[in-house]
Amino acid sequence: MLSPLEVTSHLLARRLYAAKRPVLWASGGKDSMTLLHLCQPWARKLTVLHATVDDGWPGVTENLVEQCAAWHYPRLTIVKPWMTFEAYVERYGWPVDIVPTALEGATAVVQSVYRTTPIKVSSWWHCSFVRGIYPLMLATAEHQADVVLTGSRLADAPDNAIYQAEIATRHPAGWQRLNPLSEWTTADIWAYIDAQQIQLSPHYAWKRYADYESVDCMSCTLHPQHWATLQQHYPEEYARRWPTVQPVYEALYTALAEGAEACRLLLPPTSWTPSPRC
Repeated sequence: MLSPLEVTSHLLARRLYAAKRPVLWASGGKDSMTLLHLCQPWARKLTVLHATVDDGWPGVTENLVEQCAAWHYPRLTIVKPWMTFEAYVERYGWPVDIVPTALEGATAVVQSVYRTTPIKVSSWWHCSFVRGIYPLMLATAEHQADVVLTGSRLADAPDNAIYQAEIATRHPAGWQRLNPLSEWTTADIWAYIDAQQIQLSPHYAWKRYADYESVDCMSCTLHPQHWATLQQHYPEEYARRWPTVQPVYEALYTALAEGAEACRLLLPPTSWTPSPRC
């Protein structure tokens, strides 16, 4: 049985040999940096599209640019979001994981979290699509790519078909998406990074050991744990941002607590168990 590394190597050799205008989507995180390292034999054929955010962690873009130069990638395009985080919040609401969305991210569900406040919340995945994935798709179409490589892995979303290694259906713009790291576990990724001594951005010094999946934007409200991390490692940023974010969590807490109490009164005690996250 082939190892995940062997499966990935065979897939890259087979598909990149035939590709005419392949691009690689790179966020600068551990998965995309692993993929960039693996794709070095085809570096001169690939165009790297780096999705950056206006509110991201320090050093991510700088590290990716440095590594692309070291690994001899001649074409790197930095793709910026067409909407700032502040503009997104004003238009759609604060991104949280309790708001559903269409899986592809194209449909937002926007609502007021509590009837006595003007605070709106929206889906985290919709925010990611609007500010990160959609600009990448536009840049990919402009490049007239026939193949798109991503660092997406099934371990992050086991039921998501778009994370399979090869997506049979082509995008309407003509490209086929490949996820060469599809079968890799997080342990596989870190083992490869350690073995190859791949340099990552500074925030991985703590992110590697976080017990939650860290977000890309420093002001994101997806994980409450994120703010404890920000307070510990970036106290000045925390002090600047928290006064704006605190009312959001207060409104969320109030709305969720009222909903939980209503469910408790309505449902038989044996029919449900509160989540440990509550």
